[in-house]
Amino acid sequence: MAASHVNFEADWFEDDLLARLAELRLLSRHLSATSGSVASRSRQLGDGLEFADHREYHPGDDCRFIDWPYYARMGKVLLRRFHEHSDSDVLICVDASASMAAGGVERFRHAQALAAAVVYVASGSAMRSELVLFNSAVVARRRVGLDETALVDAMSFLGEQSPDGNSDYPASLREALAGNRRAGLVVVIGDFCDTDDELATTWAAIRSGGADATAVQVLTEADAGDVAGGRVRLEASEGAETLDLYIDRATADAYRERFTAWQDELRTQCISRGVTFVPAPTTEPIEKIVFEITNSSLV
Repeated sequence: MAASHVNFEADWFEDDLLARLAELRLLSRHLSATSGSVASRSRQLGDGLEFADHREYHPGDDCRFIDWPYYARMGKVLLRRFHEHSDSDVLICVDASASMAAGGVERFRHAQALAAAVVYVASGSAMRSELVLFNSAVVARRRVGLDETALVDAMSFLGEQSPDGNSDYPASLREALAGNRRAGLVVVIGDFCDTDDELATTWAAIRSGGADATAVQVLTEADAGDVAGGRVRLEASEGAETLDLYIDRATADAYRERFTAWQDELRTQCISRGVTFVPAPTTEPIEKIVFEITNSSLV
């Protein structure tokens, strides 16, 4: 991608945030073992190619999957769980178009951090994730592991990416889905600018395929109209258009009203299609947003 590279420090998640994400990861592991979650719906467990995790044995479970060596050592009956390599359980699509860098990298960095955090929490439910970066098409994708290394894998991959180009949500999401048809959960993270009516059709296609879907809208304070007044020049982030204007209180109020109406329309479109809508302001703590995503989807 042509835009400048976005680097992350090794400690881009602070220790206290990692601790809170670890708690969410453990919670997702506990609840997914006892509920009809996306984790149990999205993967086919059996004698597949890769060991996933253990869970307690319950009467009626298939005895072929009891971990007898573990029972011999520890005296506890656990069931071994496996999952297949063919597709990922969670498909996380991140908008990497130029609009995600409008006003700086704050919006894109927030989206990257959210994507990595969802990967980490999902791995607690033995759910394999695939990360997809897109603008007008899919520009990069990577499947990541199941254990604690999932977060490092995700950070490494996401840190190599930078925003550029125009966005086309419907076309890009169709391409992403074509490469992973068995995902039980599709999470789309972006600003959702310039999305059209075709997006509703895309949501319907995701849901008709049996997957849950979550739309995560990343916003900055400036997006919502919290900007200084006076003479300003607006530049289109995905084009060459410019507009000179003077922002007074009435203009700012009118903008905020239009912005709120647009966000309400997006929320309504999502809900009407059975898609979870999660606003994700850059000022909101990462773990709070991830909890909203995972609480409705992974557990």
